[in-house]
Amino acid sequence: MVENKSTLTWVQIQERLNFHGAVPKLTLDGDPGPKTEKALLAFQKKKGLYSDGIVGSITAAALLEAPDNFVKPDIQLEFVEIKCDKYGDGYGTTVLRSDVTLAFEKARDNLHAVGAVVTSSGGKRSLSASVSSGRSSTSLHYLGLAHDLYLYSMLVDPTKDPYVAVLENDGRWTVWARCDAVHAQATELLGFTFEKTKVHVTGSFVNLTAIFAKEGFVGIKPRSSFFSSKRNDASAEAWHQQKVNLLVPGVSTFGQELLRTYPESTLRKYSLWNFRNKVWQKDWF
Repeated sequence: MVENKSTLTWVQIQERLNFHGAVPKLTLDGDPGPKTEKALLAFQKKKGLYSDGIVGSITAAALLEAPDNFVKPDIQLEFVEIKCDKYGDGYGTTVLRSDVTLAFEKARDNLHAVGAVVTSSGGKRSLSASVSSGRSSTSLHYLGLAHDLYLYSMLVDPTKDPYVAVLENDGRWTVWARCDAVHAQATELLGFTFEKTKVHVTGSFVNLTAIFAKEGFVGIKPRSSFFSSKRNDASAEAWHQQKVNLLVPGVSTFGQELLRTYPESTLRKYSLWNFRNKVWQKDWF
């Protein structure tokens, strides 16, 4: 009988066994039954480990290694275009992975219900998009798991912008959306700007960051370059919302997530495929 002495859950173990080519593929149900036991013993034998069916520290480490080759995910997902609110030079839509669509639309609709807007600088990023100091080679945008509010719908003039970005003590942003007065009491905020000044603002706002967080989206911190003496708008990152609860820490790999929407033959044409073995919250953040 199999036994788990590691920090991995059985679902994570099953997913990693699948990543390493378990035949037949395991259902991710967390049940360490005969099929999981058979796959685990086969994996231990393949790796030259003691085949005892126990997931200890050595077997767990082997499971977390990059697989010899990637196995195509069971479910192939699509990209979906979603309506947003046009503002300035921003877009009227965003494109996200199909398993993200409902969560994004729920957050958007909740904001619309109180008279707030959801702007867009886009979601899915082209596989051929250039990588720079402001564009990670393993960005969740390539997966369709991240949406950017329109960059200049905040941090320009907090007294007028649709959003006010507040830099919290932990270095993260809280984005507040202007809304109808009937839906919120007057709120005083200390809004940040691209010029790195702080502006006192009073008005009717709802916490956009919290609304998106309820649907599994989280923001990220500004890049260190944002605080340099030279103005660097693209490094603020206050607009970024990414759906991270679909990724399993220590288990999900960049390559496997790419394969959920693209064939491997296509991915091999692009340099980002070189980062396919990056593991979420291990060496991929």
